[in-house]
Amino acid sequence: MKRLNPNTKRDLISDIKNNMSINSILDKTGLAKSTIYYYFKKIKGKKYENPKYNILFSEKEGEIVGIFAGDGSQYHYRPNGNYYTTIHFGDVEGYVSHVKNLYDSFFEKPWNKWKEVTKEGLTKYRLRDSNKEIFNFFSNYLEYNSKSKHNTCKLKNLVLNKQFKIGFLRGFFDTDGCLSNSSNRLRAFYYTTSENLANQMKLFLEEADISSTIWCRKRGKQNWKDIFILRIKESEVNKFLNLVKPFKSKKLGR
Repeated sequence: MKRLNPNTKRDLISDIKNNMSINSILDKTGLAKSTIYYYFKKIKGKKYENPKYNILFSEKEGEIVGIFAGDGSQYHYRPNGNYYTTIHFGDVEGYVSHVKNLYDSFFEKPWNKWKEVTKEGLTKYRLRDSNKEIFNFFSNYLEYNSKSKHNTCKLKNLVLNKQFKIGFLRGFFDTDGCLSNSSNRLRAFYYTTSENLANQMKLFLEEADISSTIWCRKRGKQNWKDIFILRIKESEVNKFLNLVKPFKSKKLGR
């Protein structure tokens, strides 16, 4: 770390003692965040406890990882050293609360929640954390290119216990799945641009004795990835819902 000149160091220490936030000091001084945090810890102690979690391949972990596989993204912002993990949602506030409670309790650390209304009037939500340990957590289970996660994501290992698989099927269905009940037909689909992930989920369903088929929807526009649609056999959708218990089934009163 570069040595600060005495005046800069004096002002930085004064700002910290006057309870100015790290981000405010960053905006004011332009110093590296790691430098500010170094002095912050010296004066006030460590600001955040590292998240706590155990790798047990539990059902809860499966749901957490499935949610990230469906609607998560990551970005390492080098200028301030932050490792951002974000979960993206549409206008589904009830489900956002469910996921926040799930993530907060598992990592023993609160995730930040944002609500955005676009120029087109659409409501979107985000949950975000900037912790490196959480950033690295998902690579215990998944392989993906963080710059193109949606079509490169797949599970590292298929030798997993049943409960983790059920949780993963739930988390991924609630983010990238569709449950339709019209014309007395109950239908369930998964949508993904990752062919590997579609095939892995089909295998999980087969292990649960649930039939499904995959087909590919070609999208002709440049840089648009093909979509792989995993359709659960209609006669077995109820079996699927009883096993996986997705949040989406609440709209059916289940």
